Amino acid sequence: MANRTFQYNSFASTDIAAGAQAVNRSSVAALTFFVWDILITLDDEIDLIWPPIHDRPLLLVGSELTPYFHFTPRDCYIWQVYQGVAMLVVVALTDIILLLRVNAMYNQQIVVRRTVTFLFLLEIVGMSTGLALALPGIQYDLLCVDTHVPLTIASYG
Repeated sequence: MANRTFQYNSFASTDIAAGAQAVNRSSVAALTFFVWDILITLDDEIDLIWPPIHDRPLLLVGSELTPYFHFTPRDCYIWQVYQGVAMLVVVALTDIILLLRVNAMYNQQIVVRRTVTFLFLLEIVGMSTGLALALPGIQYDLLCVDTHVPLTIASYG
């Protein structure tokens, strides 16, 4: 009787191991496909999806419609603030998606998570600081087109 129990448990262990191996292989295959899909479609997503969200107001500033709105220098400044903050938000959201993907790829390892989170925060602080330093020094023409941009904008980029 004890011999049968041993054979049954051995058989169950073999099934469990085979099942675990199938799950692991399926997970690796799914992750590989996921990474491949990200790599081949990210450019299209950035080019096709993100611009409509951010670029709708571009119809009003810096185009042939601009003279009809009679923008003041303050309006141009507000426009620049909008553009800078909108780009900061787009970059932050993109980076958050990438952070989540990296976190998943590295099986939520704490060192990787902390490193990429630190770099993300450093990027956002750098961009915010560069934007705050550069915005007051930007000069515009009557169509709100930049005529002078201070070098501090480089830290935003």
